[in-house]
Parts: sequence; C-alpha cells; structure tokens
Amino acid sequence: MRVQIIGSQLNSTADDIGSVPPHWHDTHDEIHRVVKGRVQATLGSETRIYTPEDGEIFVPRGVVHSLKMFQGEDVIFEEKTKPMVRTTSDSCVPSNRAHICRTIDDI
Repeated sequence: MRVQIIGSQLNSTADDIGSVPPHWHDTHDEIHRVVKGRVQATLGSETRIYTPEDGEIFVPRGVVHSLKMFQGEDVIFEEKTKPMVRTTSDSCVPSNRAHICRTIDDI
C-alpha cells in the first residue's frame, strides 16, 4: 500500500492524518519504506527519523510502534506486511482495526 500525505494539510491535533498511534500486530510483521519526505517512527523504545535513504523499516510482530509525519512536509511512504494481510490506510482506527492491530487501549 502506498500512502501520500500532503504536509500543508496536517495540523497539531492528536487526530490529524499525520500520525498513527502506538499499536502492535499479533499476526504479521510490517515493512515500511519512505519514498519522499521524513517519517518519525517509534519502534519499541527507540525513536528516529527516517528518509528515503534509510531503506526499509522492519517492524516485527508484537513490537509496539507508531508513526508521525511533520506539519508542512509532504510524505509518501509504502507499507507491506509479512505474511500479506488485507489492510486499508485506516486499519488502526478503533472501528476498523479488529484482527489487524492492537493498541495500548486494548489491554
């Protein structure tokens, strides 16, 4: 799946489209790749900023992770899973995440 976010559309509220809250997956690994721009990713307790030069970001199943984009910056990133699962860009919002991901609120 390829996701494009127009940075000028981001705002600083917690529900903006430029962030994915902390969550994890019980059944699959995730692989992200930044195509354009920067993405701040937190994997477990480590937070860093990724750019296209960094290559793939591997997120093992069971590891709590989150993503944040930067206001005013355009971002394109790709996401795939191992094993492949059917997902949508909003698969981690509360009404759509059953069996795809679990958030801290789930425990």
